Amino acid sequence: MNKKNRVLEFLKHPHGLFLILLCLLTVGSIAVSIFLVVISYTGPLAYVSYILAAVSLAYSIYVIVHFSGSIKQRAIAAAKKRDLTRRFVENYGFRTVVFAVVTSAINIGYAVFYGVLGIVAHSLWHGALAGYYIFLSAVRCWALFSGLKASKQAKDDPSALYLYKLKIFRGCGIFLIVLDVALSVVVTQMVFTDSSLTHGEIMAIASAAYAFYKIALAVINLFKAKNWKDPLVQSLRNISLTDALVSLFALQTTLVALYSVGDRNMTALNIVVGAIVCAATVGIGVYMIVRAGVLLRRQRRAPQRMDETEVPGENPPAEEKNG
Repeated sequence: MNKKNRVLEFLKHPHGLFLILLCLLTVGSIAVSIFLVVISYTGPLAYVSYILAAVSLAYSIYVIVHFSGSIKQRAIAAAKKRDLTRRFVENYGFRTVVFAVVTSAINIGYAVFYGVLGIVAHSLWHGALAGYYIFLSAVRCWALFSGLKASKQAKDDPSALYLYKLKIFRGCGIFLIVLDVALSVVVTQMVFTDSSLTHGEIMAIASAAYAFYKIALAVINLFKAKNWKDPLVQSLRNISLTDALVSLFALQTTLVALYSVGDRNMTALNIVVGAIVCAATVGIGVYMIVRAGVLLRRQRRAPQRMDETEVPGENPPAEEKNG
């Protein structure tokens, strides 16, 4: 193998100290590029820095993808050594509950943040958002505690546990419709007071990335929850979808406020998007109520003790069994 082939082979499968140097080069070149942009420097060094940052970032992404498979396998193998982490890796329902707890904490943080802004800036818009996130956190917490209570009460009766979870599913549907009232207040305050979240460009970009991440993750998990067939898991995922839609709406109003001040067409766009989000929230809530009612009637008309292997949520879909 000649020298050129050895270099190419090494670049395909990098290892050792080179990975550390690559990390430092990528972070350093990106930091220098950002600094040059801030000070508005346009000399030759800027172009060298931009090219170096682009190349090192692209190659770093390749390296991450290249090693992602082995890293995931090692992480899963390490997680399976302990009961709690093994359950987290293997049980999609348990993962959903854990993420729901984390998300609830984040929503409470949002509520406090917007509440403080509302008080300091005397902003009804921020106050309405604070109220929305408080109610959203309350709905999640109610679903989690109700699920925990149901698991304790019907521990040895899978059929009874399933009925309890269907009632939680129906209750979440009702709460989502009530939540739409709070959401309508947010939209109304934004439209009629012509106010919205006015952050800087960097904050807007970060908000955009977070909002699109939330909506993509919510949609993916929504389909996974459907395959799981656990009413509690589906309830938590439907709440997450509503949360993601509101984040997308907040992002849209932020971008309008930042780049289209005084544009009536953009105000009309805010009204349309807000109405769509409100309608989607009501639609999800109505679906959950109707779906729960149908399944509850079906269970009561044909009472039977379900075998534990048939309990929704106890057996993951094929792709979940493999982690």
